[in-house]
Amino acid sequence: QNARKLVCTISLNQRCMKKGQVTQQVRNVNFEVIHYRGKEFDRLRRLDSISPEFFVQSMGIDPLSGGMTQASGKSGSLFWFSKNKYFIMKTVNRAEQDFLSGLISKYVDHLGSHEHSLLPHFYGSYRFRI
Repeated sequence: QNARKLVCTISLNQRCMKKGQVTQQVRNVNFEVIHYRGKEFDRLRRLDSISPEFFVQSMGIDPLSGGMTQASGKSGSLFWFSKNKYFIMKTVNRAEQDFLSGLISKYVDHLGSHEHSLLPHFYGSYRFRI
């Protein structure tokens, strides 16, 4: 599968209240991000005039909201929304991930030649491991 892996460490600063005194803890957290079929999703974002800067700012700098199941959904997937409400993230199982990866090239070709398509526009497929 066409995937790119990035391994990162971030420092989390936590402010804690202990016996009326504020303390600060710093701990390092290692995590891994796998970006599946990045070139195809980059192409789709370009077709829709979404700059890399706007995408990263929307998805990564400000906190996401949500993280709960939607009452209307049967899958039990979790949904998050970017702070600007421009993007939605949804958890998927392995079968859904494999299905999307298998059709992404044809999907992007279709959306590129059918500007007013009513199909949803998927802008990325990622796996996060902590």
